[in-house]
Amino acid sequence: MSHVGGRHFAAWCHLGVMAAAMLLAGCSFLSDTADPVWSTLSEEDAVKNSTTTPDAPSAAEVANIIDRRPLVIIRFYRPNVRYEEALHTAISRALERRPDVMFDLVAVAPQLGNPSQISLHTEASKRNADNVFRSLTGMGVPAERVSLSATTNAIVQSDEVRLYVR
Repeated sequence: MSHVGGRHFAAWCHLGVMAAAMLLAGCSFLSDTADPVWSTLSEEDAVKNSTTTPDAPSAAEVANIIDRRPLVIIRFYRPNVRYEEALHTAISRALERRPDVMFDLVAVAPQLGNPSQISLHTEASKRNADNVFRSLTGMGVPAERVSLSATTNAIVQSDEVRLYVR
């Protein structure tokens, strides 16, 4: 096998290992029918249907964040979502490409039910975002490189945490 062929084989092996790790963690970048914990942002998710919490950026600033394509979306549709390994893979790749990268971490709560239910979802999504933030800092991402915000969205069906590259 030539040297070039060897590099291609090594690259395919690396991609296979990454894909296996992402599938084990519940990642789905291929279709909406797979485990919905992780996925890329679809066009309809980018609707400017959001409001912010008092300590978050303005609605316009959050709308600008939400309109961008996230690095990852973690959907908390069940207890004990295992996202750390896939998050580590995504963060590592982002840092390889841009060592000075900054991140926007957004807690997204569904606008389902009455105001009390929306409030419960908002608090749950903020707790989930706090956990993801702790995971990020535990992975070596400096806290000052991560901005935190929260919003609600009429399209999402479960609490989500979205991580964007800034």
